[in-house]
Amino acid sequence: MNEILSAPSPPRPESPLGPADIPLEGNESLAVPGRDAGYLQLRVVPDDNSCLFSAVAIVFEGGIEGGASLRKGTTHARRALTVSRRRRNTCRP
Repeated sequence: MNEILSAPSPPRPESPLGPADIPLEGNESLAVPGRDAGYLQLRVVPDDNSCLFSAVAIVFEGGIEGGASLRKGTTHARRALTVSRRRRNTCRP
């Protein structure tokens, strides 16, 4: 009567990595606990006030080179939002 009912777990896909490709915990990586977890990898990025953009570029674009374009994109979006808000606040009849 006190059983907990839950949906069955989906089958885990086979890893495309071979045993030699799977990273081991070391000085620059840390195993993350959990069934579907992997490893956190330490990467050093320049401390040039773009470190957040560089880190995001490494994760999502595969390299630090995309950090500058991410920063430019957010700068343009932020400026457009600021201009839009100023127009709404100053153009009232």
